[in-house]
Amino acid sequence: MTARTPTGNPGAATAPGPSRTPGHWPDITNSDEISTRYAALMRERARRVLVMQSIRASLQEQPNGRAVFECARRWVADIFRTADEVAKNKRETRT
Repeated sequence: MTARTPTGNPGAATAPGPSRTPGHWPDITNSDEISTRYAALMRERARRVLVMQSIRASLQEQPNGRAVFECARRWVADIFRTADEVAKNKRETRT
């Protein structure tokens, strides 16, 4: 349950960040931390979209359904092989 202030605005005294008028979104244009995190999120999203479009294009080039699944298995195997290498390198650098 949210504590109420004498004015009746729930959580007004305990809400983190700058104060704002109820019913309005906080102004995040001045916050460097939020801008930095948002930019990182958008870069990661763009990277993921680019990779998925590349995989889709590769799958669409296949002549039939069976070839599509064989190609998908190769993509998955390559991804897991790469993940194993990266994980191994991270374990080695940690010790």
